[in-house]
Amino acid sequence: MSAISLILKEMKILVEPGEAVAVAAAQKHAEEWEGKSVVAIVSGSNADLSLIADCALGASCRL
Repeated sequence: MSAISLILKEMKILVEPGEAVAVAAAQKHAEEWEGKSVVAIVSGSNADLSLIADCALGASCRL
């Protein structure tokens, strides 16, 4: 699941695609950081609505 999809579906937060990079990094390094506290700061809502619709429907979240 892409970071944008995860944030939208699980946290119900609309973020800018560039801001989802912090969550994507946490996803990528999940095994390496297992058992550690990880904080990802995300903000903004400047996203293309068609992108959000694609993510919500489970399609590829193109950036």
